[in-house]
Amino acid sequence: MKIISIRNTLFFFGIATVCLLATPASACSCLTPETAKAQLKISDAVFVGKVVEIGRKKFSTKAKLDLGGGKSKMITVSEMYYKLKITVSQSWKGAPKRTRYVFSEIGTSCQQEFFKGTTYLIYAYNFRDPRWKSKKGLYTHMCTRTAQASKAKKDLAELGKGKAPARYSP
Repeated sequence: MKIISIRNTLFFFGIATVCLLATPASACSCLTPETAKAQLKISDAVFVGKVVEIGRKKFSTKAKLDLGGGKSKMITVSEMYYKLKITVSQSWKGAPKRTRYVFSEIGTSCQQEFFKGTTYLIYAYNFRDPRWKSKKGLYTHMCTRTAQASKAKKDLAELGKGKAPARYSP
């Protein structure tokens, strides 16, 4: 009786340890640059700004779907994005205008959350995907170091003082 009791105790202790030490699984994983300077180097634009408007933008393109057996058909492929209107307060790269529009994915478990009235440190890229000829502008995603400015103090300290945007910009 004592052997079974010790065995059960060890078993439940082992299960409890695994449950307490386990980290949640995530379908989203990426290699984010380790430092703000490394992210700055590979980004097309880096700036701090307040989200003043959140809209949605749908991008569509035609694609050829292979049906097998030498058959195919043309289909329309679409993606939805947040269209963020941001008032820029300081910039380190590629954002000299006072107002910038930045796109970010919608509808994926990996999307980054943005809130109107919140200030962010944004690392963004120019759209480069040739499938989306209508995509113009800046794009950010969860695999950048983009974060609420209040949570990006280490990055802001590493980047140093940014430049103020142009006072008047269209």
